[in-house]
Amino acid sequence: MTGVSAAIPDEGAVDDWLDRQREALIGGLAERLDVEAGLRAVRIYARRDDLVGDLGRALDVESGLAAILPPPTVVASTSGRVTHFRSDGEAVALGITRQFIENLPPATRLGLRRHPICMASSRGRLVVRVVKLAYELSSDLAAIREVEGSPALHLQLAAARARSRARALARDLSRHPALAHALAAVLALSRSLAGDPALAVARDNARSLARELALDIVKLLTPAGPRTRRAPAAPGAQAFARRLALDLAYTADSRDEIELAAVLAHALDHQVGDLLELKHAEGLGAVLLAGALDDFTDADLSDVDLSAVDLTGVRWSEWGTRWPATVDIARLRSESQETEPGSGVYVVAPGTATVDLTTLV
Repeated sequence: MTGVSAAIPDEGAVDDWLDRQREALIGGLAERLDVEAGLRAVRIYARRDDLVGDLGRALDVESGLAAILPPPTVVASTSGRVTHFRSDGEAVALGITRQFIENLPPATRLGLRRHPICMASSRGRLVVRVVKLAYELSSDLAAIREVEGSPALHLQLAAARARSRARALARDLSRHPALAHALAAVLALSRSLAGDPALAVARDNARSLARELALDIVKLLTPAGPRTRRAPAAPGAQAFARRLALDLAYTADSRDEIELAAVLAHALDHQVGDLLELKHAEGLGAVLLAGALDDFTDADLSDVDLSAVDLTGVRWSEWGTRWPATVDIARLRSESQETEPGSGVYVVAPGTATVDLTTLV
């Protein structure tokens, strides 16, 4: 017992040894690390939110952007039918791009609403979202097949994600009465994901809708002309986008669909940019899909000739929209749907021709 006890170090000696090692470690770290600089960096990050808040109160971001971006100018086109928009400033965000478009004269926006390139571009961004939804459903199906045991929980989670995306699509589509067929398809797809979800059915429906929208784009980009075996030639960029839409409509590979849809949307954005003479066109299709050309709730249309204009999907208000004297407001109201009860904001329903809403004077 005596020999064993002698082999055990004294507790005080152990404590002294640990203290010496600790001091040596701290000394070595102090020689190699700038502790004060580290503390200063930590304090900066700790005060990040305070600093950002102080900057937000001190700086007027909107005024700053207005100062560095030149004001937009309106340039009449050589055809006289569509007024082009030009800005030499950079569109630094989609919000600013939308503001540019909404600042166009009302008559110009009315003309652009039914321009084939603008209609194709908004559909192009819609196709990207539908194709992504189909691809994600397909990926979820493949993952669920690998799950051991009951995949019920995974199935419900995948269905919930897809249903959320479908509802977001439906909200955007509801702004476009001309896309009522696509809205009906998305709502049906969302219903198929409720209860006992059928992911495969929803995926197939999404891919079918993407093909249908791609064929819509093909039609919009096909130049009008006499019926012949071969369609009239389209301009180079337009023909390229039309070819992409055809490839997208008939591809059988979901991975190719993703790539084709992205390239198609990009090409169509730039065609809209060319039309509006904007240097920075990325995301224009998304801005159009969000209804940038449709809001006339505070627009003066009193001097605009509406006799041949399709107003379907136009948002107008009782308190802000000024119509020509020839427009029958009561009838227009009856042909529109109020966005919310009592709001005084309406959306013109499909099939409303302005020639029927004017009184013969």
